[in-house]
Amino acid sequence: MRTIPKKNYVLLGLLTVVTILAVIYTSKWYHASKNYYLENSVMKELVGEVKELEFENYILENPDIVIYIADNQSDSTKKIEKKLKNYILDENLKSHFIYVNGKEGTENFFTNLKKKYFINEIKETEITYPNLLIVENGKVKSILYQTSSIERNIKDVKPFLQRNGVLEDA
Repeated sequence: MRTIPKKNYVLLGLLTVVTILAVIYTSKWYHASKNYYLENSVMKELVGEVKELEFENYILENPDIVIYIADNQSDSTKKIEKKLKNYILDENLKSHFIYVNGKEGTENFFTNLKKKYFINEIKETEITYPNLLIVENGKVKSILYQTSSIERNIKDVKPFLQRNGVLEDA
């Protein structure tokens, strides 16, 4: 019977430890990158984000704009954002959109947004997420999704933008 040298056992043990460490590192890297992906909006990179403190000045300077607002970055929101991003690029609407992070905005910000910028017909409307708000002459005149029970779909965006005259300007 042939004997196996002890150095082979040491190499096998070392290879096992290196493999386990590589698997642990890869797993942690995957989870960290997935969390980063879920915390950051695709739209923020495309159209720019307007923070709560900048909002009033931005609306004064840009009275006709489309606001994309989202409060979380779930998988379903990410899917919609990817499709919306492609749609915005295809239709050359980048200059018409801004992004507002609903998760970072305070309750006071959204209350003031409704009081100050919503037209009377939609002041009582709940802001659901993700959503598109049409701002015309400094006032929010239309909201794409007015109830949270409606399933979000990119197919709703084109007719909504056409109805509100955004695509004519593009």
